[in-house]
Amino acid sequence: MRISNKISKKVVTIGPTFRPVAGGIAQVMEYYHDYVFDDFQFIANSCPGSKLTKAFCAVKAFAKLLNLLLVKDIEIAHIHTASKISFRRSVMFAKIGFLFKKKVIMHVHAGSFMDYYRTQPDYVAKYLKRCSKVIALSPVWKEQFEKEIGLTNVEIINNIVPPPVLDKNLAKGSAGCVHALFLGAIKKEKGIFDLVDMIAEHRDELQDEFVLHIGGNEQVDKLLQMIQVKHLESIVKFEGWVDQERKVALMNQCQLLYLPSYIEGLPICILEGMSYGMSIISTKIGGIPSIVEHGKNGFLLTPGDRGELWAATNRMVFDKEKRTDFGKRSLEIINSFYPENIIRQLVELYNNIL
Repeated sequence: MRISNKISKKVVTIGPTFRPVAGGIAQVMEYYHDYVFDDFQFIANSCPGSKLTKAFCAVKAFAKLLNLLLVKDIEIAHIHTASKISFRRSVMFAKIGFLFKKKVIMHVHAGSFMDYYRTQPDYVAKYLKRCSKVIALSPVWKEQFEKEIGLTNVEIINNIVPPPVLDKNLAKGSAGCVHALFLGAIKKEKGIFDLVDMIAEHRDELQDEFVLHIGGNEQVDKLLQMIQVKHLESIVKFEGWVDQERKVALMNQCQLLYLPSYIEGLPICILEGMSYGMSIISTKIGGIPSIVEHGKNGFLLTPGDRGELWAATNRMVFDKEKRTDFGKRSLEIINSFYPENIIRQLVELYNNIL
């Protein structure tokens, strides 16, 4: 089941390039391409590279959008955005949609979006109110958009996660210890250094009982130095930036997923981990409490609190029954995020607008 060509041909999706995938929004774009649309009319309005490369990408995107609006039967511009420069860039594309009298959807992904809104509330509110719909990722965000920004055009669309690719040959915990996973940018805001510090503080308790696999990029040198200085080579394994094949292998192998972030929206990596029956250790921020039920499929912590982080880790590593129960609950919760349900939500959204 996909969104039929009858609807697809009327929608242009605008967002960051998704090949290669670099970030959460790009991952959503790839899943929309692979699972949602019959005809995915997509414009990449940002890409990695130098300032010149980024500028060329934006100019090329403007030209492509103008061409589509002039020669094709486009009725909806569905724009996926973060905050700051991403939002300002998205507004420029929205203005083109307004100029051509098209329906514009602004799909907000950034965990820090409300912080950005508070820096220039008049500008942000002005353009969000002009949109036909503003998409929030969770009920908490919808309430914030309505109460603080004053929006009356907010809808909730879940982030999408594909069904898991299960491999029975990769038994979870096959090495006789609990395997855990962190996927994301290697930086303070993701809580990764808090996690490594906590492991170092409890190295003796975790030795031979626990292994953390880390996949990501950015401040890699700092991470590797921490691992070396704190003598964690046998407990913490840096996997580099993992491709899809390696990610599937790690998801099959690991029982726990960590994301002790300070800022988040609705993280794709948590959804993916849940689809593989993983227990979640994360923080009570953004849209995370809408998918992680504290004490049922994971633990929600205060960002930066290493004491809470250890208490959750200790419980999950040494209580196999609880870990199994949490994994089963994750599998129940994740059903509403699979492609068929997201397709249904999007079809209803597009039909209502059209």
